[in-house]
Amino acid sequence: MWIETITVRTAKSQQAKSLLGELAACRVSCMHSRPICFECYQNMEIANEISVQLLWNEKVLAPEKTQCGLFISRWFEKYGIVRHTIWMSALGASDT
Repeated sequence: MWIETITVRTAKSQQAKSLLGELAACRVSCMHSRPICFECYQNMEIANEISVQLLWNEKVLAPEKTQCGLFISRWFEKYGIVRHTIWMSALGASDT
């Protein structure tokens, strides 16, 4: 499994809260595949920063930015600075 993380830092904390509400109401019907898990987080130290994490099955999709992740990233860009990254488990990774 691998994780796609999309983080945005908005100008004001109230924007982050309303963005989370919009995201919860959003339905993307054109996605070919869906993540195993979709989680939203608010930074406890920086109130105007939120992050979405999408958990994907590597047997279904190769680890790369997905259509779903790119949609969220483009939407977040309207509100602030976005960081879109891909993460894989380091456990069991080979040193060779």
